[in-house]
Amino acid sequence: MLKNNPLQLSLSKSVFILLFAAIILITGCTSEEPRYRNVPVSIHLRRMKSDRDATADAAVEAVINMGAEAVPWLMEAWRRNEEITYRSRYARCFAAIGPDAIEALPMLTESLQSLDDDEISVAALAISGMGPQAAPAAPVLAELMATSEFTTQSYLLRAIGSIGPEAAGVAMEYVIEAADRDRTREDAIYALSNLGPLAIEAMHEWLQSGNSRQKIMACEVLSRTETNRQVYLPWLIDMFEDDDDRVRAAAARAIGEAGQDALVVVCDLIDALRDPDSDVRSSIVNTLISIGPEQFSDDLVNALTNRSPRVREGSIRVLMRFATLRDENESRFVARFDDSNVRVRSAAIEAVSGIGNSVIPRMIRLLDSDNVLVRFGAARVLGNLGPDARQAVPKLNELLQDRDSLVREEAENSLRKIRGA
Repeated sequence: MLKNNPLQLSLSKSVFILLFAAIILITGCTSEEPRYRNVPVSIHLRRMKSDRDATADAAVEAVINMGAEAVPWLMEAWRRNEEITYRSRYARCFAAIGPDAIEALPMLTESLQSLDDDEISVAALAISGMGPQAAPAAPVLAELMATSEFTTQSYLLRAIGSIGPEAAGVAMEYVIEAADRDRTREDAIYALSNLGPLAIEAMHEWLQSGNSRQKIMACEVLSRTETNRQVYLPWLIDMFEDDDDRVRAAAARAIGEAGQDALVVVCDLIDALRDPDSDVRSSIVNTLISIGPEQFSDDLVNALTNRSPRVREGSIRVLMRFATLRDENESRFVARFDDSNVRVRSAAIEAVSGIGNSVIPRMIRLLDSDNVLVRFGAARVLGNLGPDARQAVPKLNELLQDRDSLVREEAENSLRKIRGA
C-alpha cells in the first residue's frame, strides 16, 4: 500500500475547504440556518420571490412552519426588499407566525409611517396576527384610519381587532365610523367584536337609539363577542319588541351564537315564538335548537299547550329535531292532531312521521277515531311513511268511504304513496 503523501493531503484539504466555501457563496446559507424539510430558510426566502405563485406560496408555508426561528431572517428580507409583492409574502409569514414574531413590531410600525397605502397595508397585515402584544402599534393604526383609503382601512381594522381591548381607547371612534360604511363594515364588525367592554357599550347605544341597520349591525357584533354575555343577552331579548322584523330576527340569531350561555334566556325565547313574522319565528326555533333543548325540554313540553298557536308550533319544531325528545313526546304530538290551528296540526303530523315505522300500529288504530282531524292526521302520517306502511292499506281503503271529504281525499293520497304510484 502507498503511503499518503503529506503534500497530497494538504492539497486535498485545501480543495475541500475551497469547495465548502464555494457552496456557501453560491447558496448563501450555512448549517446554522433554520431549516424546513432540510432546506435552509435563505433558500425558501429566495423562492418566495419567484414569479410562480405556487412556488412562492410553498416557500411562504415553509417559512411559517419554521416559526420564531425564521423571524430574524424575515426581518432582514423585509429591510432589503421594498417590492410590495415580496413584502406581502413576508407579511403573511409574520401574521401566521403570530405572537412569536413580535420582535418585528418596531420595524413594522416604522413601515406604517409610509406615505404609500400598499406598504401600510402589508405592514398592518403582518401585525394582524400578533395579538395583544402588538398594542404599542395601536395609536398609529388608529390615526391611519382617518387618512387611508378603504382597502387599507380593512387591513388596519384587522390589526386593531387582533390587538383587542388594548386598542379600544385609541381606535373605537374610527372603528365605529368604519362600521357605518359599506366598504369597511365587515372588517369593522370583526374589530368591534374583539374590542371588549367599550365596544359592547357602544353596541348597547345602537340597540337603544340606532336605526334599523345599526341595530342589526350591533346584533352581529354581539353575536361574535364571546365575553360579557350575561350583560348583553338581556339587551338582545329586548330587541324582540322592535318594530322591524329584520332586527328581531338578527337578535334571535345573535342569541343562538351564545350557545349554552343562552340558557338563561330560554323562557324569553319560547315566549318570543308568538312573533307575528314567520322568518323571526324560524330564527328563534333555530336558536333554541342550537342551544340544545335537552336541558330545557320541560319548558318546551309545557309550551305545547300554550295559548298561542305560534308557540305551540315552534315548540313542536324544536322538539322534533332531536330523536330522543321526539320519541318521548309521541303522545303529545298526536294530541295536537286536532289542534285548532292548521300549522300546529301540520307540525305535529311532521313530528310523528319523523319517528318512523314504530308509529304505524298506533296510526292504524287512530284511523277509527271519532275525531275527523285525528283520522286525517293518522292517514297523512301513514302516507308519509310510504311503502313501509303497507299493512295500513285495508284500513285506508275503508277510509275511502269516510263521511268527511278531506279524510277520503287524504286516504287516497296515502294509498298512492304507499303503493309507490
